[in-house]
Amino acid sequence: MKQNILALVIITFGALCLTQLTIQIKNQCECSQFDQSTCGTVNNQQSCRWNTTASLCEKLGCNQINNKTTCLQNFYECWWNGDYCQQFTSCSNLNSSQNLTCSQQNIQCGQNLFNSTTCVSLDNLPKCSKFNQTQCIPSQIGYQGSLCYWNNTSCQTATSCQQLSLDQCSQWQNTCIWNGLSNSCVQLQCSNFTYQSIKSLNNYSMLICLWIMFFHQKCQEFNCLKLFIKKFINIFLD
Repeated sequence: MKQNILALVIITFGALCLTQLTIQIKNQCECSQFDQSTCGTVNNQQSCRWNTTASLCEKLGCNQINNKTTCLQNFYECWWNGDYCQQFTSCSNLNSSQNLTCSQQNIQCGQNLFNSTTCVSLDNLPKCSKFNQTQCIPSQIGYQGSLCYWNNTSCQTATSCQQLSLDQCSQWQNTCIWNGLSNSCVQLQCSNFTYQSIKSLNNYSMLICLWIMFFHQKCQEFNCLKLFIKKFINIFLD
C-alpha cells in the first residue's frame, strides 16, 4: 500500500517537476523563512542566526559577516572591500584600484576594464557591440551583466556556448567546455565535475548541481523530482 501511494505521489509531483533546476541569483531565501533547526545550518556560509529572545531567524549585518563568499551573496546590502564586508550603498562608491574588479566587490557592479576604475551598475555598462576587439574579452562584462565574445568581425553578446571558438571556450572554464566529439563548445553539465553550481551565460543565474549517492554516486543536475522521490522513500519505507 505504501509503495502504491508513493508511486501516485511521484507521478503527480513529477508532472510539475521534470526539469533541471536553474535559479536566478536575485531570488534568494529570506532568513525569516527558516525555522530554528535550519537557521544558520543550511550551509556554513549562511548569513542568518537564530534570535532566541524573539524566537525567529534573523539576517546578519554586513559587519557581522566574516567571509568573502557570504558577503558577495548578500549583494543587495553588502560589498567586499578585499579584507572585510561592508554596507553597500551604490556602485559609484566602489572603485577597482585595490586589485579587485568592481564585480569582485559586488556582482551588481561592473566597469570598463580598459579606461576606467570607476564602478557603475550593470545597467549603465555599454552593450557588447560597443567594445572593440581588444576590449572584447571574457572578463569584460557588458550591459546588464552580459558576457561578450568576438565573432571575427564584431563584439557580440554570448547566448550559447556553441558560439565560442576553441580558444574562447577554454577561457570560460566555469561555464563552458570543449566537446572533442562534436568539435564544439558546450554548456558545462553537473556530470562534468563536482562543484555545487555552474554559472550560466547570464551573470545572474546558475545551474544547481547535487551529489546524491542514492541514485548514482556522481554529481548530477539538481532535479526536484529525484529529491522528492528520495525523501518519500525514506518516509514510506522506514
